[in-house]
Formats: sequence, structure tokens, C-alpha cells
Amino acid sequence: GLPWWWEAFWTLPFTERGKKGEPLSLGDTMHVFRTNIEQIFGGEPSYDGAPLATGDLASAGLTDGTMYLGLQKYQEGFGDVYKLCFGPKSFMVVSDPQILKHILRENVFNYDKGVLGEVLEDVMGKGLIPADFETWRVRRRAIVPGFHQKWLNFQVSEFGRAGQLLVKSLRAAAAAGKAVDMEERFGSVALDIIGKSVFNYEFGSVEGESPVVKAAIQSLREVEHRAQTPLQYWKFPLMDLLVERQREFTENMKLLNDALNKCISQALADRSEADLEELENRDYTKMENPSLLRFLVDMRGETTSGKQLRDDMITMLIAGHETTASALTWALFELAQNPELLARLQKEVDSVMGVEGHECPTYEDIKSMELLRLTMAESLRMCPVGGHWKVGGPYDRWHPTLALCAFHLGHCPVHNMEPD
Repeated sequence: GLPWWWEAFWTLPFTERGKKGEPLSLGDTMHVFRTNIEQIFGGEPSYDGAPLATGDLASAGLTDGTMYLGLQKYQEGFGDVYKLCFGPKSFMVVSDPQILKHILRENVFNYDKGVLGEVLEDVMGKGLIPADFETWRVRRRAIVPGFHQKWLNFQVSEFGRAGQLLVKSLRAAAAAGKAVDMEERFGSVALDIIGKSVFNYEFGSVEGESPVVKAAIQSLREVEHRAQTPLQYWKFPLMDLLVERQREFTENMKLLNDALNKCISQALADRSEADLEELENRDYTKMENPSLLRFLVDMRGETTSGKQLRDDMITMLIAGHETTASALTWALFELAQNPELLARLQKEVDSVMGVEGHECPTYEDIKSMELLRLTMAESLRMCPVGGHWKVGGPYDRWHPTLALCAFHLGHCPVHNMEPD
């Protein structure tokens, strides 16, 4: 079914493949497209052995915001490894744990972060998720010390205060008999926590819609749109003026950047350099700005630019809330199916949190609630929404830590794990 000139076309100089170990060239991308066309229209066998998933993308749920349900449908029909094609883009979808182990651990440096890394870079710059390996290695070493025990102990109480506001709004909704979108509510409280703990910014999204939060969520949706769009039309001249969604994206990014740069400028203006040991022994209860951003700015010997700090902060802001909201929503859903377990869990929480004058949990309180920990661990095992795995370099794993107040799970953003 292919034209007579097909083979001759692939002998032209600009279609030549690059050499192993070199960056991908135009010819490499064209040959991926060639393989797809030959498999679809020429009846050629699959080069990699993976079946090509076929069917209407819209009816499968890949274009209406329920992408993961669509991928599951394809998995049921085509198996644990299959290929999806969107024009010149080709996606290998893997569900088998052993193959994932090979990709993410045993053979990790033979992959890069792919198309998602490219589109995330438009939002997150050189943040931890889209960063190249060298940038990732430097930034990880700079950021991880900020999550030390004393800071975490202090932030748990801050998580509790944010949780109290959520509980208040939920009680008001319950009294009024009003249905509540719990994923949205959990996402709002997660964003409030990230804003305050990471860069000392009050979103107030639990009590009302924050323009910055709205901009962050819409920017993430634009990333999803770009990842699924075959032609990168947004890179063409004047697209940010002619296309409405690109105009909105530009406006949203300006709003986000202005807010983050203001926080960074303030932190840099108040900079007080100290050694790591001194920073880890600070009394955070007496600090006006006890955020992670302040820790990074004050670390002696850290030469981070305002641009890199912005990239780090926006990565935690945008990517940090959705996994928490999803994990909590699924846990609550599973508990609703098991009233007996829910009652036992409520009893455990009340035994710790029901003491007068003890509205906010401490780190020790959380450790003492074993059933809570086991419930969240089992929910994450059943519905592992806490893991955004990225192929390439070292891999990224969202690593949750429990911080309860009315079933709230706050997490430390991005601990990238080196293969070992």
C-alpha cells in the first residue's frame, strides 16, 4: 500500500539517521514516523514486537481528560506493552513491572525524558523533573538537605493548620447538605501547604479561588495538551498572539513568574548565609520566613541564580499538588467502601487528635497512628497515584510522608532516586 517512490525517498541526505550516542536528529525522528507508516499502511511487522493500538482516540478517552482510563482500555485489548501513534509522535506504553524495572533501573541511561520533558521545560525550565542529568544532580544535592528533621517537625504543624481550614469548610458544606468535589478540595489544601512551606506565599485557595493557583492548574493542562499534540504549533511565530489558548498560557506564566520572582527577590534581599549545620538547627517557630526557599537562599556556598530558584519552586508548585490530591481522594474512596475500617480509623484519629488543645498533629502524633499509616500505604498500593515516573537519566519518584489532619497527606516534593 506504499507508493513506488517510498524507498527512494529514504536515501535522501536529510533523512539519514544520526550516530549512536549523538543527540537525536531530524532523520531519527523521520525514521520513527517511517516505521509507523510502514506498519499501518504497508503491512510491515512490528520492528519492536509491540502491537500498534488502533481505534478511535476520542472514544477511547485519550482526548477528553480521561487519558488514563483510555490507556487502561488499550492495555486490556493489546497487552502490557503496546504502541500509540499521534502523527510523527510514537509512544510505547508499558505496564509490565519487569519491563519497567529494566527501563527505570537497569537500563536507565539509555533513555531521555522524551516529549513530556520537552513540554515541561516550557513551564519548569531546569527544574528537577525536566532537567538534564547534570543539572538534576547538582540541584538534588542542594535541595534535599532542606527536608531535614527539624524543618519537617515544624511544617507538620503548619500542615495541620491548613487542614483545620479544610475541615471547617467541609463541615459547613455538610451542614448545608452540599456535595463537595473532594479531589478539588484536597488539591486546594495541598497547594496552600506548598505555597507556605516551600516559598512562604499565602494562596488561601481553601477559602477562595487564588489567581496564582488557577494559573498553575491551567498551565499544567496546557502541558498535557502539548504532550498529546502531534505538531508543535506553539513554536511557530506569533502563535502566542493568534491562538487563544496560547495567549492564556503566556498570561498564566507571567502571573506565576511574577509571584515566584517576588518571593525569590524578597528572600535574596533578606539573605543571611550560614553553614548547613547552623541552618538545620534554626528555631523555625521564631522565623518570619521558615520556607524551603529561604533555606536554599541562606545556604553558604550555594550559587543558585534567581532563574534556577524559580525553576525549582515552580516545579514543586505545579507538580506537587496533584499527586497528593489523587492519593487522598482514592484513600477516601476506598474507606467509603469499608465502613468498618473507616470507623476504626476515625477512632484512632480521635484518640490522638481528640484531646482538648491538641488540634494540630505533631510528627510524633503521626508516627503513633499506625492504622492511618497502613491505610494510606494500602491505598497507594492499590491505586499507586503517588508515582509520576519519568523515563530518563535518574528517575523521578514522588515520595509521600504522612501528615494528618482530617486525612491529609502532605508530601516532600521530588526525591529523585539514583539507580543502584
